[in-house]
Order: sequence, then C-alpha cells, then structure tokens
Amino acid sequence: MLETTAGGNPDVRNVAFDHIAVAVHRIDDALPFLVGELGGRPAGGGGAEAFAFRQWTLGGGRFEVLEPAGPQGGFLHRFLERRGPGVHHVTFVVPHLASVCSRAEELGFPVVGLDLTDPEWKEAFLHPKEAMSIVVQLVERGRPAESDATPRVHSAEPGDPEPGPLGIDLVGLRLGARDLDRARRLWCDLLGGTARLQDGALDVRWPGSVLRLVVRRVGAAEPEGPIAVEVACLRPAVLPQDAHTVLGTVFHPVDITELAPPPFGDEGDPGGAAEGGREGGSDPSAGVDGDAAGAPEDDTYFLDGDALERGEGESQ
Repeated sequence: MLETTAGGNPDVRNVAFDHIAVAVHRIDDALPFLVGELGGRPAGGGGAEAFAFRQWTLGGGRFEVLEPAGPQGGFLHRFLERRGPGVHHVTFVVPHLASVCSRAEELGFPVVGLDLTDPEWKEAFLHPKEAMSIVVQLVERGRPAESDATPRVHSAEPGDPEPGPLGIDLVGLRLGARDLDRARRLWCDLLGGTARLQDGALDVRWPGSVLRLVVRRVGAAEPEGPIAVEVACLRPAVLPQDAHTVLGTVFHPVDITELAPPPFGDEGDPGGAAEGGREGGSDPSAGVDGDAAGAPEDDTYFLDGDALERGEGESQ
C-alpha cells in the first residue's frame, strides 16, 4: 500500500537535490569504475586548501568525489581516518538560505558553517549528529552574470580512462534512520520533499530533481546513515557485490521502470530543477567532518575551523 506525505512549508518550495558526494583517498583511483565502467561524463572540478573534488554526470544525476589535500588533520583526513572512504554529504539547492536555516533550528537540526561571503554561492551545513549521520549541505545560488549563463561543456582531464557507454543512471541514495518521523521532518518539512511510504521505507523525491532518497528504519544496534548508492543499469555493467574498494560504498541496482516520476510543482511543471552545482561543484570548505555511521556519543565533528571542536555548534 502506498501512502503519501509532503512537506507543507511554503518557504522551501523549489528545493532541488543537487548531488551525492563521496570521500576517497585518491580521486584518480575511482576513475576506472566511475568513468570506465559506469560511463560518467565530466561535470567540473576544483578544490581548496583542504580538499580537491571532481564531478561526473550519470544519466541526469550528479556524482561528486572528494580527496583530502593539505597537511594531515583536515576535515577529509579525519573523515577517512575514522571511517574510511564512503558517502560524505548530500547537497540541496534552496531558494532562500536564511529562511531554511531558521526553519532548521526550529525543527531541531543545528546549522553550522554558515557562509554568506560569496553572493553566487551562499552555503550552510546541517550537523550530521542531528541529521541522521550524514552531512547535509544547503546552497543558495545567486543569479550568474549574463556572460556565464551559457552551460559549459566540461572535458576529460589528461590520463582519464575512455568513458564507458551511456546507460548507467544515478538514481539516489539509501539511508538508515532510527526515527522515520524525524527523517520526514528533515527531508519533507524542512527541505520540501514528497515522501511515499512504501514497504516500510520513505521514498523521498523533489520536483525537478532526478535524484531521490530512500530512508528505512534501522534498529538500535545498526548505524544510521548511508547504506547504498542507487543506480539504474540500462545496459550491462559490473557492480561490486559489496562496498566498492575505492569508493567505500555499495552500488545497488534498481529497476528504473518501477520508479514513480518526480512530483510536480503548482503549475504542473517540475519546480526548482538545479542547473547543476556551482562551477566546479560544491564547496564543503567549511569542512563539516561527516564522520557518520556509528559514531559514539562522545565523538566530535569538526568544521575546518574550531566551531565544533568541542562538539558544540552555535546556531547561525
């Protein structure tokens, strides 16, 4: 039986699920699988003092890979040391960052790493301890200059493997949560998703976004957080049976013909479709340390500064 719930907050209409990001030791080690096997097409890259990243599209979905840079002790170094490679964050493009952050605090999801210095890329993060053990990046994108409005075609970098054929689509991410009602408050009430309760799990979609989240309840002995990246295989592909040795996550095939379409906006058109991330993608330079699954209660998560050094994030 299918039940439907939807977020009713008018301030979060047109939120888009932009991309899924995975942390690894070396981006180049992921290329044979992401590019050669899955056929990912380049979608930009860049970096900062503490990290480098690249993005690829798989069908209409955007997949990001991060690697640490700089001296030991940076947020990605700590993430990899504590839990190894794996899903680091998910990114949502929101129409008005300040209102979403205010609403997050009201709903019990502390906001950290608020950065309004770049008018074309305002961002904040939800603390993973309260967000079911995953970093949630919130981004408000400014209107680009007219000269930058034309989408750019990204080329492969020297040394990249030949891309495999098209036909592997990124579908979304599976998560575990101990409290499905709290998960609904996060993904629906705060971030405007529409959730269908199916087979005991929340299937959450966003208007105009090709990506989804599937959240299932886990017991007290099981860790919350990422379970698997979902892909639809429209051609043969070799997927590892367990977590990928480089990317540290399971790639779970789904039957795309069984997926419900994304919800639609008020006028019948998909609302809030992100045109892709910032040129070069997300900027987790605020460095939320997403040491996610199974963290003990006294563990701490850090910004790339000292905001959470004692596990105390001040409201922004």
